[in-house]
Amino acid sequence: MWKRSRTSGAENRDAQIVSCTKGGYAIEFTEYLFYYITYMATILVVEDEKPLSSILGRALKKADYTVGFAYDGEEAIVKAKTMNPDLILLDLILPKVNGFKVLEQIKKDPDVSHIPVIVLSNLGDDTDIKDSLRLGAIDYYVKAQHPLLEIVEIVTKFLKTHRVPTKEE
Repeated sequence: MWKRSRTSGAENRDAQIVSCTKGGYAIEFTEYLFYYITYMATILVVEDEKPLSSILGRALKKADYTVGFAYDGEEAIVKAKTMNPDLILLDLILPKVNGFKVLEQIKKDPDVSHIPVIVLSNLGDDTDIKDSLRLGAIDYYVKAQHPLLEIVEIVTKFLKTHRVPTKEE
């Protein structure tokens, strides 16, 4: 989703949008005003505890992210394909299909394998962490050890420092 913010500028000329690529920006000049258009990253939150996903979703939306939700493993796999999010926050204990299987299926599917996945789980065993990273997660956080605002900061830092490739790249 594109967010458009209006800012005064010194330019007094017409111009076309310079760039509208995923994760990019564009500038449009119009009579003493220019518009800076920024890409709002889309995050898929996969969490079966609806109160927790709702609170996390609100915090991410407040940080200007577009947020989608999946409440079980099957829904997560479908939404990863339909939403094509910039990042997936994945719980491991899920109904229908567990998070390990979701991660495995996402990373095996060429249409969505490019999407980075951060695991957010209360499973803190070394084996679970190693298995998640081996299956393709880029990072792993134990929910009970990280406050909500820290999770939002982690997401923001990741998205600012990593250019997310599209499946075509």
